[in-house]
Amino acid sequence: MYGKTLTDIELIKTKYSKPGSGKLLPRKVSSLKLDASLSHRLTLVTAPAGYGKTSAVLNWLDNNSLPHSWLSIDQDDNDVLLFWRYFCVALETISPGIVKDTEYVFSSYDLFRSNIHLSILVNRLSENCPDFILVLDDFHLITNPAILDGLYRFIRYMPSNMHLILISRADSRLRLARLDLNDELVIIGRDDLCFDVDEISQFFRARGYHLHNEDVRRIESHTEGWAAALVAITLSLGNHTGRQSIARSFASSDQVIENYLAEDVFTQWTRGQQAFIEKTIFLDKLCGPLCEAVVGCNGDQLLMELYESNGFLIPLDGENFWFRYHHLFAELFRRRLKSGNASFIQDLYRKSGRWMQENGFHNEAIECYLKAEDYDEALPLIEQQTHSFARRRECSRIVAWSNKLPLEYTKNSPRLMMTRAVHAMETNDLQSASKFLEQIEAAAREGSVLSNRNLTSLLLTKANLFLIQGDFKKCFQSLIAAAARDPDTFSTRKYLDLNLYDVSLYRCTYHNLFKILRKNSGTFNKLVVSYQSLINEKPGFTSLFEGEFCYETGLLDEALPKLLQAVEEATNADCPGALVPAMVTIAKIQRARGNRTGALTSVDDCLRRTEKYQKPHWAYLLNAFKVRLQMDTGDVTEANKWMEESRLGLYHEITPVREYEMIVLARCFISSQRYDEAAILLNRILVFAEEKKRNHTLVEVLNLLSITADRSNNEQQAAIHFGKSLSIGLKEGYVRSFVDELAPMVSLLEMYLGRHHEKDKLTNYAKKLLLLTEEAIKHSRLPLNRDTVEKSLTPAEKKVLRLMVNAYTNNEIAQELGLALITVKVYTSSIYKKLGVKNRAQCIKLIKNV
Repeated sequence: MYGKTLTDIELIKTKYSKPGSGKLLPRKVSSLKLDASLSHRLTLVTAPAGYGKTSAVLNWLDNNSLPHSWLSIDQDDNDVLLFWRYFCVALETISPGIVKDTEYVFSSYDLFRSNIHLSILVNRLSENCPDFILVLDDFHLITNPAILDGLYRFIRYMPSNMHLILISRADSRLRLARLDLNDELVIIGRDDLCFDVDEISQFFRARGYHLHNEDVRRIESHTEGWAAALVAITLSLGNHTGRQSIARSFASSDQVIENYLAEDVFTQWTRGQQAFIEKTIFLDKLCGPLCEAVVGCNGDQLLMELYESNGFLIPLDGENFWFRYHHLFAELFRRRLKSGNASFIQDLYRKSGRWMQENGFHNEAIECYLKAEDYDEALPLIEQQTHSFARRRECSRIVAWSNKLPLEYTKNSPRLMMTRAVHAMETNDLQSASKFLEQIEAAAREGSVLSNRNLTSLLLTKANLFLIQGDFKKCFQSLIAAAARDPDTFSTRKYLDLNLYDVSLYRCTYHNLFKILRKNSGTFNKLVVSYQSLINEKPGFTSLFEGEFCYETGLLDEALPKLLQAVEEATNADCPGALVPAMVTIAKIQRARGNRTGALTSVDDCLRRTEKYQKPHWAYLLNAFKVRLQMDTGDVTEANKWMEESRLGLYHEITPVREYEMIVLARCFISSQRYDEAAILLNRILVFAEEKKRNHTLVEVLNLLSITADRSNNEQQAAIHFGKSLSIGLKEGYVRSFVDELAPMVSLLEMYLGRHHEKDKLTNYAKKLLLLTEEAIKHSRLPLNRDTVEKSLTPAEKKVLRLMVNAYTNNEIAQELGLALITVKVYTSSIYKKLGVKNRAQCIKLIKNV
C-alpha cells in the first residue's frame, strides 16, 4: 500500500504535501517581494508557463521559518466539495483538528452551501495560531464560480495571521477589486520572475557550465530570462561545455520552445528514457511501481535518472516516491503524442487503473478507467463507493462519476440511481429525485433484480420523499411496506437525523409531520411505530415533535415533560438535531414564565452539551438565540458584540442554515432603531421563506415587519403585513409565534381589531391572541427600563405617556394632541396593560423610577 492511510485513499496525500525542492537557486527580486508579502494577507504570483513560479516560491519557503502548507491544484479540483476538503486537509498541520471540525459540514448540502466550513476555518485559524503561509499552486485551473465565490468570502474574513499565496498562469478570477484589500495585496509578475544576467550565470554554473560573460548576455538576450528556455538549453548541451556547443544552443533557442524541447532536448536522452517518457507522459502522477506495471521496466531507476538529469520531473513528496512531469513539458509532449495514439492511451489508463485498484487507490482507479472508457471496470468500483459516500452524505462525487458513464450503465444500476435520487433530495431537486426512483421501479418491472437491502432502501427513500412533499398517505404506505420486510435487513440501522441545522422542527425539512400530528395524532403514532421498528435507538424526535407542538399551541405544562424526555433520548443517542431544539424550547418556556436567568442557563447548558459533537454551527445558532433572550432586557451590548463576531451582514446570502441568525440580526437592527436596515433584511428573508414555503418563518418575519412599520409610523404597511401573518397563523394553528413578541404584539393586535369589526374566524383568532398575549406579559416579568418602554409603546402611546407624566389630564391630552377623548382613554388603557400597572398613579411612579 506504499505507506498509504485511509485518509490517503479518499484524498491524495501528494496534493497537500509540499513538492520536493530539487536543485533550486535563490531568486533575488521574487524573494524580496515574497519577504515583503509577510506584512500582507494575499500574494499573487502570476506568469505564463515556464517562468519558475513554483520553484521561486519553494526556494523562498525553504529559507523561511514560518509554518507553511501547500495545496497543488488540478482540473478535478473544480468539484467544489473536493476543493474545500483539500483546502481543510492542507491546513491540518497548521491547526491540528481542523479537518475533524469541518468534515461534518461536507456531509450536508445546506450546511456546505451556507459556508459553515468557512466560518469554522476563520474562527479556528484565528485562535492560538502563529503567523503562517498557505500556498495554492496552479490556481488558474480553478474555473468553478462557486469555488471562486467561496474563496472570495474566505479572503474577506481571513485572519491577519494568515498569508495566502496564489500561484497562477493567469490573473486571478477572484473579484479582487471588491475585496477592498488596500495594502493587503502583493503581486509578483513575469518581470519579477525573469532571470537576470547574474542569476543566469549562477544557473549554468550550478550545472557545471562556466560561461563567459558574453555568452551569458547572449543567453539573456535570446531567452529574456525565461526559466524553461534556460533548462532546455542546459539539457541540449548534454556533456558538451565548449563555446561552440553554446553557440549551437542559441540557434536552437530561436525556435519555438516546443520544437526545441522535441528536437534538441529529447534527443539528448537515451532511447530507454525516451520510450519511458512517451509511455508515461499521460499519467497525472508517477511512482516506480506504477510505472513498472504500466510500462514493464524498472520504474524507480528511470524516474531517478530523469529527476537527477533534468528539471522537468517534479517530486510530490519528501521521499521522492511520487513525481509528476512539469506542466509545460507534459502539455507539449501530450499534444505531440496524442494524435493517432487513442488506443495506446486508453490501454495506458486501463493498466494504471488496474494498479491503482490493486493498491487501494479506488478513487484514482475510477478516474483512470473512465479515461480509458473501460466502463465495465469503472461501474462496480463506483457502486462499491456509493455506501460510504452516501453515509457521509457526499453523493456529488458519485453523481459526477456516473455522469461520465453511458446512460445504459447508470439506468441498469439501482445503486447509482438510488444515489442520484438521494443527491437530488439533498439539493432540493425533488422532481429529479422522483424521476430517478421511478426509473428504478421501471427497471425492476422489466426484470432487473433488486436485492432485499436495495428494495428496503427504495421504500425508505420514497417515504422520505413523500414526507418532504407533504403526501402523507403515500409516505405512510411506503414506510409500512419497508417495516414489513425482513427486519434483519435493517436490524442495526442507525436513526435518520431529521434536523441538521434548525433551532425548531417547525422549520426543518420534515415540518409536515406537525400537520399529521395536528390532524390525527393516531396516524402520527402509527407512523412513528413503523419507523422505530427499523432503527435500534430512539433519538428523541417523537417526543420533540409532540413537545414543540404543545408549546406552539400554548400548552406549556404539557410541553415540558415531553421536551425533557426528548433531551434524555437525544443525549443517549448522541443526536444534536433533537437535543438543541428541545433545550431551546425549554428555554422559551422558562422565558414565558419570567425565568430569564433560567432560560439563559439552559442555553449555556446546551452549548456545553453540544461541544462534544464538534459541529460548531450549533453554537452559532445557540449564541443567536441567546442574544434574542438578552434583548428582552434592553441589553444591546451583547447584541452589538454578537453582530460583530457573527460576520453577518444586511446582504449576506439567505439559506436555511443561516435563516435564524439573519432573523436575530434583523431583531438587533430593530432594537437599535435601524428600521430601514431591518425592513430591507426582513423583506429579503420574506422572499426566501415564501419561495421555500417555510410558514413558521413567514409568520415571525411578517410580525417583525409589522413591528418595524409600526415603529416607523407606517400603520398602513404594518396592517398589511400583520393581516398576512394572522391568516397563516390561523391556518397552521400557531399561538406562541405571536404571543412571544409580548408588548409589541399587543399593539399590533389592537391595531388589527380596531380596523376589523366583523365577526369572523380571523377576528376571533386575533381576540384570542390578544388575551393570551396580555396574560403572557403578566407572567413574563420583563424588567422595565427606558429601552423596554421605547420598544413596548407605539409612537402615539409615547406622546400620551409623556403628557401623562407631566400631569396633563385626559381632556388636556386630547386637546394638545388633537384627539377624541375616547381615543386618549384607549391609549392610556393600552399603556397600562403593556407596563403591567392598573392606574395612572402606578404608571407615573413606575416611569419616574426607570
